[in-house]
Amino acid sequence: MIGETISNSDLIRSVHNSFLTPSLLSIDRKDQNNVDEKDDGLFHFVGYTFRNGQIYELDGLKQYPITHGNAGECKTQDDFIDKIPGIIQERIAKYDSNELRFSLLAVTNDKLEEAKLRLDEFGITQQLHKREVWHKENELRKMDYTGLIVQLIKNISNEKSDSEWEEMLTKGRNKTQEMIAASLRKK
Repeated sequence: MIGETISNSDLIRSVHNSFLTPSLLSIDRKDQNNVDEKDDGLFHFVGYTFRNGQIYELDGLKQYPITHGNAGECKTQDDFIDKIPGIIQERIAKYDSNELRFSLLAVTNDKLEEAKLRLDEFGITQQLHKREVWHKENELRKMDYTGLIVQLIKNISNEKSDSEWEEMLTKGRNKTQEMIAASLRKK
């Protein structure tokens, strides 16, 4: 019922639909047929909550909450916070190790309101800055730069010879590989 209520919310629907879907140019064609056969590629939310000393999994595709037995027994909110990562990792482990379609969202108290209640000027400033950054990022997510990128590539390719174009592509590939290698070294 919670999932149905959320899906019927005009506000949530309009915010969700305000973000562009991934461009076909950025989707790897071979993955389009790679659909999870068990749920036909269905994306849905799964929630976890702590009630009456137990962790409950609320899956919109199941008819009832799932308890996690001994692994889900909790005496305090801190126990819940300590145990929930393992339960989530266990669920993710049931899927293909190359699966990247998981997102994690924590529903918490409003950190800005908490900082205001504590009269924490630094916390208030930090939360306001975060919200400004989020706003800018969300505005960029709503843009479709595909046309701009295609036009830039056309203009560059018209001005360059085939050998110059190939050299630019090679430099770009090498730079990308260096960036990937550098990010892997940081981990």
